[in-house]
Amino acid sequence: YYKQGKKDSIWKYYYLDGRIKQKGKFKSNVPDQEWSWWYNNNQLKRKETYVNGKENGFVYEYDSSGGILTKGKYVFGDREGEWYYIINDYMEEGSYIGGMKTGKWKTTYVNTNKTKFTGEYLNDIPIGEHLEYYSNGKIKLQGKYDNGKKTGEWKKYNLNGEIIVTYLYKKGIEIKRDGFKIKQ
Repeated sequence: YYKQGKKDSIWKYYYLDGRIKQKGKFKSNVPDQEWSWWYNNNQLKRKETYVNGKENGFVYEYDSSGGILTKGKYVFGDREGEWYYIINDYMEEGSYIGGMKTGKWKTTYVNTNKTKFTGEYLNDIPIGEHLEYYSNGKIKLQGKYDNGKKTGEWKKYNLNGEIIVTYLYKKGIEIKRDGFKIKQ
């Protein structure tokens, strides 16, 4: 339904075989209220709510068998509060304030539930110690950020947990590698 040349009512989109693919309401040509998407096997794919074209409220995304892939909340278009994602073989969890990563974030390997990454952010800027891990649980990379810039000694490890290279950073610039100065 169009009102003065703009989409203005509930719209439905279909797969070629007639099954519903997407359904939601437009108000003056922008998404408004609840929207839903489905896989071609009739499994719900995504559900979210809009207010005047901006996501507002909880969003849920599912895989084709109903498992949760994403869950979180939008406040007038910005991610807010606790979020949970599954991306490929990883699960990522953390918080947003005003659409920016803030606080501790953690990524785990889905199949083993072992940690892949831990780190902290303030207004989307990495701060403090960040650690990356191999799937066997051993540390892969370890270092600190100061106001979004790498600082101090960073260490890279092999799969056995042995240091293979060290880096020294000052204000985000690598100044030494394995104890040798880096030409700038």
